[in-house]
Amino acid sequence: MNAFKGGYLLEINKSTFDEYGQTYMINSFGTKVFKTIDPQVSKAVHTTYFSNFGLQWLRYDTATHSWGNGIIVVGGPHWKHVTAKSYKGFSEFTTSKRVHSESCALSQEISGYKPKSGQVLAEKGLNDRTAQDDPQKPARRLRLVDEMARDTQDKVTLRSQIISVFSPGHNGAATTLTNVIFHLALDLQIWKKLKEEVEPTRNELLSHELLNSYQYLEWVLEETHRLTTIATTNQRLFVNTTIVPFGGGPGLSIIHP
Repeated sequence: MNAFKGGYLLEINKSTFDEYGQTYMINSFGTKVFKTIDPQVSKAVHTTYFSNFGLQWLRYDTATHSWGNGIIVVGGPHWKHVTAKSYKGFSEFTTSKRVHSESCALSQEISGYKPKSGQVLAEKGLNDRTAQDDPQKPARRLRLVDEMARDTQDKVTLRSQIISVFSPGHNGAATTLTNVIFHLALDLQIWKKLKEEVEPTRNELLSHELLNSYQYLEWVLEETHRLTTIATTNQRLFVNTTIVPFGGGPGLSIIHP
C-alpha cells in the first residue's frame, strides 16, 4: 500500500521479479497466489487452459452493486453465451443511431455510465422486442440490445449486460488511442510510416477487413500495449484442478495449485 501511494509500485514489482524469477508463489492471508510475468504462463491462463480459470469468484460479491450480473463479474457458460451475443450484436451500434462524438454527456448516457440511461435502453429494448414479434411490423436491422432481449425479459439483467458491454470498451479504446498518440508524437518516423500505410485507403469504406489489413497499425497497437498496458494486473482463479506444464522453477517445471 505504501508503494502504491508513493508511486513506486512498479519498481517494487520489478525488483521482486528480478530476485525470484518470472513466476513465483506467495501466501496471501492463507491463500496460495502465483505471480507471473511469463508470457507463456499468461497464454496458458488466458487461452490454452482458459476454461480452467475464472474471475467470477473474485469479483461477483464485491461488484454486483455496480455491474449487476453482467459479463464483467460473471464467468463460465453465462459469460461465454453473453459474449457471443455481444460479438454478433456489435455489427451494429446498440441504439442503431448516430452518436455525435463531441457530445461527452450523450456518449456517457449511451455507454451506460449513467444508470438512468441503462434503464431506458433496457426498457426500450424490451418494448422494441415485443414490437418485432408482430408479424405485421417490417424487419429492422440487428441491434445489440435486441439480441440480448431475445434471452431475457428481466430489466435488471438486460441493463446489467448493456452497461457491462460498453463501460470497459469506452475506457479501453480511449486510453489506448491516447497512448498511441503519445508514443507517435515521440517518434515522427513511426508516425510517417503509419501514415504511408493508411493514406492510400483514406477514401475506402471502413470495414473490419480494411482495419485488419493494416499490418503496421497492428504492430503499433501491440507495441503501445507492451509499453503502456491498460491493465497493469490481471487476476484469475483456479476453478478446476489444473496443471500448467511450464513456468515453475527455472521456467520449465510444472505449476499446480
